[in-house]
Amino acid sequence: MLDGSVPVAASVSGVGAPDDARMSSQARLRYAVSVVLVLLAVLACVPVWTGGVALTFATQCMILFVFAQSFALLLGEAGLLSFGHAVYLGLGAFATAHALNFAGAQGWPLPTPLVPLVGALAGVAGGATLGWFASRRGGIAFAMITLGTGELLATGATAWPALFGGEGGIATDRTYGWSPIDLGSPRHVYVLIAIWALASVAAMRAFARTPLGLAANAVREQPMRAAFVGFDVRRVRYRTSIVSAGFAGVAGALLTLATEQVSADAFSLARSGAVLVAVVLGGASGWGGPLAGTLLYVGCSVVLALYTRAWPFYLGLMFIGVVSFAPRGIVGLPQTLRAWPSPRRCAGALVIAAGLVLGIEMLYRLTLASSDGTTLAAFGLRIDATAAGSWIAAAACVLAGLALGWARLGRARRRVGDVRVDS
Repeated sequence: MLDGSVPVAASVSGVGAPDDARMSSQARLRYAVSVVLVLLAVLACVPVWTGGVALTFATQCMILFVFAQSFALLLGEAGLLSFGHAVYLGLGAFATAHALNFAGAQGWPLPTPLVPLVGALAGVAGGATLGWFASRRGGIAFAMITLGTGELLATGATAWPALFGGEGGIATDRTYGWSPIDLGSPRHVYVLIAIWALASVAAMRAFARTPLGLAANAVREQPMRAAFVGFDVRRVRYRTSIVSAGFAGVAGALLTLATEQVSADAFSLARSGAVLVAVVLGGASGWGGPLAGTLLYVGCSVVLALYTRAWPFYLGLMFIGVVSFAPRGIVGLPQTLRAWPSPRRCAGALVIAAGLVLGIEMLYRLTLASSDGTTLAAFGLRIDATAAGSWIAAAACVLAGLALGWARLGRARRRVGDVRVDS
């Protein structure tokens, strides 16, 4: 036993069963992933026929999905929090715009379906340059360096109009190059963006299983131990930053193809904050977390914004709730919650949410959205924000939800206290 030999019984009965169980679990995982990919492919094709808001929503989702996955590659795999990740998206966007304009001016048959490669090269160049400084440190120092570089480029872009177009930015035309499909149609553009988005996400998930991706995981978990066994921690972080920046550049190129306009806003802290919110909401692990966060963020900024001006407030509330109670994100809720809440607790939460939404909407009608009038339609009713009864109804919903969902918890705590006193 001490010489490293394995008992025969263990080799016969103890190895086969775990291997079979492992193989069966891997087969189920592959089947589940295949089903999800098929469903995503079907859902991705829906906006091609519907058009309208659905096409706009799906296009923005695809672009943000690539951007969020590149951010999750940096945060989830290497454990590096960046406050300036939009820098690489902006570099990819501007490089794509200049490439299209140059091809149009010179009459070159630039293959437009391959233009995202220009954004990838620009992102890689930016990651190789700026990442060399940022990756020398980890933790909060890395975050502050990326914040500084992001603000530096966002400010410098407006002061260099020859390259970045000043405050108005740079306009381009995606039909300048050569393409086998008509890119004047938004549906065709969406198909091109969807193909690049799914291919980029698949490539990033494949990178996570490469030796560099596994080394990044080791550096994220235990940097000192990783350095002790021979990993160059700084080099691993630096190379991971370059890969992440390259895919962020692809997202910037897709943004240029979709909007045909790019400005200094592409470097802004608001765009870096948007991808941070999306990844934290969904979760930084795998591809499911960035996808869930993307759908939630774009759903709020595109769909919910059609109905209320308070959508940033609701998004902020969700962000605070996820950070406080579900640090693994939405996709990590099954692991975070030891048991699903009771139906009574869920009903109470819904009643509380209804009261909060009613109060927030009335407050917005009295302050920021006063131009829309003081009367709002909610839950099939017309509610006057200036009436005291409306505020009493909102407060009653919150109190009723607390009584419905948490009264039993209070009684249980009192019983536990009585038992402790008696003992």
